[in-house]
Amino acid sequence: MNKVNQIIVEIKKGNKDEFETLLERFMPLMNKYSRMLYKDEPDDIKAELSLALYDAIDKMEYFDNEAKCVAYITNTLYLKYLELYRKSKQYHEHMEIIEDKFIEMHYAEKDLFQEVEVYNDLKRIICRYNNQTYNIFCSVLFEQLSDSEIAEKYRVSRQYANRKRRELIKLLQEQYM
Repeated sequence: MNKVNQIIVEIKKGNKDEFETLLERFMPLMNKYSRMLYKDEPDDIKAELSLALYDAIDKMEYFDNEAKCVAYITNTLYLKYLELYRKSKQYHEHMEIIEDKFIEMHYAEKDLFQEVEVYNDLKRIICRYNNQTYNIFCSVLFEQLSDSEIAEKYRVSRQYANRKRRELIKLLQEQYM
């Protein structure tokens, strides 16, 4: 079995088939890093790490000592793993935000339709009352005005506004309960 530095010498001489031998030597480490990046596709991670390994060998100038060669390649793969981890983390956090916004928009649309249904139903219930009572009911339901604000707006007493509010509550209880 050839040493790593001897394999690198053969690759530098132009024997590209030896790169596969080197890949097989570092495949356990590459498998480890691809498992650690579990959210991403393992084949893509291995391809990125293989390219990093090829670039590292291409850039190597000194390959006399096997231990130094192994350390250099191991560090290169680790640094590539960290780069891929940062990109993966950023991508998946961004995707979570997009998914959250989509879910919020989806439920907001549902809520909007439900609100429209409730609004139309309430309008249907209160439309049979005279103009002033109808306006007071609308102020209570849709504008959420207090009794004193309703009294001031429609020039009625606060007690009358309160009586109409209670009348509306009783009407809604009869209708929905």
